[in-house]
Amino acid sequence: MRRTTRSCCAWTRSHRSRPWTSLPARSPGCAYRAIHQEFLVFLKRVARAYPERELYLVMDNYATHKKAEVRAWLAEHRRIHVRFTPTSASWMNLVEVWFGIIERQAILDGTFGSVKDLTTKIRAFIN
Repeated sequence: MRRTTRSCCAWTRSHRSRPWTSLPARSPGCAYRAIHQEFLVFLKRVARAYPERELYLVMDNYATHKKAEVRAWLAEHRRIHVRFTPTSASWMNLVEVWFGIIERQAILDGTFGSVKDLTTKIRAFIN
């Protein structure tokens, strides 16, 4: 049974090979559900991290990324530019590559009794 799942948002800066993510329970960046409200919290956190810079975000075509509320927020924040990877081209998104590494090297054969156990294992791998 697949009960220990997380929906994580992450980003990488082009000059770094390691993405940034946030994993504490109920924090922006890693949520129990992948809903647009939590994605907006994540976007706002990224925007606050770089208040004076133009930001270019490459995202997959996940429905959460295209919700009307997300599009409206992005329209109000013109310094944030979004590009979507082509459908079925997750290999073009460095964050997706990073998630693949986490899956293969940290959690693939693991058994986790809770979401907290899973999050702890991922955090240990990232650190």
